[in-house]
Parts: sequence; structure tokens; C-alpha cells
Amino acid sequence: MLVRQVIQKNSGMSRRKCFSLFCDGKVSVNNVICKDFKSICQTGDLITRSDQGHHAITINNNSEKEQIEGDIIIFYKPTGYVVSRNDHFNDTIYSLLPPEYALHYRPVGRLDKDTSWLLLLTNNGSITHRLMHPKHHIHKKYIATLDHPLTKKDKDRMIRGESVGMFDPQDTHRDYLSFHDIYTEKSWTAVITLISGKKRHIRRLFRHMGYRILSLHRLSFWSIHLDIATPGSYRSLSKVEVQNLLYS
Repeated sequence: MLVRQVIQKNSGMSRRKCFSLFCDGKVSVNNVICKDFKSICQTGDLITRSDQGHHAITINNNSEKEQIEGDIIIFYKPTGYVVSRNDHFNDTIYSLLPPEYALHYRPVGRLDKDTSWLLLLTNNGSITHRLMHPKHHIHKKYIATLDHPLTKKDKDRMIRGESVGMFDPQDTHRDYLSFHDIYTEKSWTAVITLISGKKRHIRRLFRHMGYRILSLHRLSFWSIHLDIATPGSYRSLSKVEVQNLLYS
């Protein structure tokens, strides 16, 4: 686990403020000042932050076997809202949430302004790290409505990662994409499952292949499916749901 993750987990501190502590030399590991924001700690390391007096934190890092504590909410993101705390030009999702969520909860990944439906938020950065890191192979499923039918040839090319050179053949965390075409009377839709995605990944893939996405929605995040009917509404995940999401 990263030193800064331990500090954030135990203090609720933002990533930006935590970065400032490292730059100012106010973080030490085993009584040695640490200015490396990417420094990794070991089991039993003593981590001290001195931003407000000397607040020592002793960690017991059991890596992936450590039980992660924290709350997660599922949010029905409407289109037209950005996943950001502050935006001078757009409405943000936090305008739809109670003040306490805006203060303590951060998104697990992001959806762009025009993408809607399932978004998870949590008050623990370690949960975000676990769910977003490619090595954990957490699948997210989306449904895209296209302006014309997706051909089998293009679908196969996308699955193999031949489009736009968006995949590095040497990358062990190469995205896994699976497509399932569904015909409707007025349009074609494709269901896409991927493990990790870069910014506007799905939209860029289809645009490069000559398709325009008319709408894009996230259907599920691993074991969690959208079960809320009203855009802008939310609910907390149960302890069982959290355990299944993190450890199943």
C-alpha cells in the first residue's frame, strides 16, 4: 500500500492536500522524512504526519488480505452532469447529493457528461484503488446506441485491440472488450464489457471505427447493477453487497 493511501484512509484527507504534506516534508516513515508521493510502506511501518502537531499512525498492512472498511453508495447519474466537485460551466453530480456526500464521498472512476446511469461513490480511497486497478479484473458493462449497425468485422477488430493503436501489445493490463449486438426497430445497440478504460475510451473506439454513439449508459459495476428508477437518486450498498463487490 502507498504511504499516502494510509494517510488518506486514516484522515479522510484529499489527494491534493496529502501531496502538499509530502512536498513540505511533513511526512515521515520510520522517523525518516519521506517526500516521495509514490512511496510504498510495509507491514508495521510507523507513519507520522506533522501538519497539525505530531499525529503518528501505525499501520498493519496485509496487502490484498486486509479488510477494507468504508461505505459505498450507488448513484443514478443523469446525462448533462459532470463528475466533479466544482465546475464553472456545468452542473455537477454533487448538486444532486446531500452536503455530507459532497464533502466526504468521491467517485469510483468517472462517467463523462453525456454518459449516464450507474456511478459508485465511496468515502475510502482504498476502495477506489481496489475497484479501479486493472490487476483485479473488475468488469464494467455499458450499453451504447449507435447510428448504424456494428459489423462483425469491426467488432472483432475492437476485441483484438486493432483500432487506433489504443492498446499496447506488451501491456499486461490490456483491456478486455466483449460486444453483444442487439437489434431494435430504429437503431443498433452494443453491450460492452471492459476491465479498465481510459478517458472516453468507448466513445473514441467507436468514433475511430466510423460510428457515432447516440447514447451511452453504464449497466453494471462488477456485482452491482443499477436498481434505482429515478435519475439523481441514490442508496447505500449493504454490507453484503460491499463484501461481494470487493472480495468476490
